[in-house]
Amino acid sequence: MQQYEVGDKHVVNEKSVLTVKVNFGGRFHAVSGKVLYSTAPSSPYDIAVVELQESLTDSIKPQFTTYFHPGEDVVVLGYGALGNRCGPSLTSGILSRVITHHSQPVMLQTTCAVQSGASGGAVVRSATGELLGIVSSNTRDFTANVTYPHLNFSIPVTVLEPLLRRFDQTADAAVFKVLDSAEDEVRKIWRLQSIQSKL
Repeated sequence: MQQYEVGDKHVVNEKSVLTVKVNFGGRFHAVSGKVLYSTAPSSPYDIAVVELQESLTDSIKPQFTTYFHPGEDVVVLGYGALGNRCGPSLTSGILSRVITHHSQPVMLQTTCAVQSGASGGAVVRSATGELLGIVSSNTRDFTANVTYPHLNFSIPVTVLEPLLRRFDQTADAAVFKVLDSAEDEVRKIWRLQSIQSKL
């Protein structure tokens, strides 16, 4: 069975083929990957879907959440300020806000410390290990030239899970095009974060 990675579009940097480094308990394994889909620049969502060219038998499939509770404890897993030289880092915080449109979550806000390099990292429920979202950006005030690592925004997995399920059935990456045609209100929600910076 073919495996796929979902992460931030700006991390793949418009490449069509790339190397994905997978961490197995401190041991890195390099896997070739093919970018099957990346969102358009006009999309509010910064997503890329990468097909791994070999199966990772030791990998654990994440459990996607179906609900969010503002105030709950969460952890962000990523490669923050020091990058992969120091291995993956965990930063804890709370899910401070769930922004919805038509009662559907379209953006998550957490207080976890998120630095450059954590983009595409997992937002995980501390109590259960369920995947809540994918880190997209932290906040930067360009006027004051200050970054606020404890104010960051993520794409909820509930936006992605139905598309991943459909893709698993059809193997047609065009199912992700719906991310490019998000409603204007969703675009406005993400644009309201006018001081955000990509990581």
